[in-house]
Amino acid sequence: MFDDIDIQIKSAKEILKKKSKDYIQNFNNIKSYIDIEIQEIKRSKDLNQPIIPEINFDSIEGNNEELIKKVKQRGCVIVRNVFSEQVINTLNKKLEEYININDYFTDQKKKSDLDKYFSDLKSGKPQIFGLYWSKTQIEIRHSEQMAKVRIDLTTTCICIDLKLFT
Repeated sequence: MFDDIDIQIKSAKEILKKKSKDYIQNFNNIKSYIDIEIQEIKRSKDLNQPIIPEINFDSIEGNNEELIKKVKQRGCVIVRNVFSEQVINTLNKKLEEYININDYFTDQKKKSDLDKYFSDLKSGKPQIFGLYWSKTQIEIRHSEQMAKVRIDLTTTCICIDLKLFT
């Protein structure tokens, strides 16, 4: 897949050049935008401000134009305190039980040579789990809280208008 990455990049560049009226100006517009974003991220970091916008779950329905602007700018948001600490502890215990009952770590080590991306993790217990279909994960994804988050973010933050291309 990555063996011919240079050829794939060159090919993609040629295709994009042919589709663009003024690819040099488009490239300069994108570069300028990225340079501004880099400076903004550095400034936020220097001021100890979050780079990714954050909101508390209880505040998600509020009319917060500044947050919406930041979400559109960054393309993501961290929603904190979606579940109570008690619920999180219960879900974590269920997930831990699932991992132990299914001997998950041993199973993952057996499959490590199949994963060309995450297999280089140094930890014997990788940070990225293939637990998407565990009952606990399904409960989380289908909870009323997550539905509320999805609906609110979809209805308030769906349009991103960067105006990069001419």
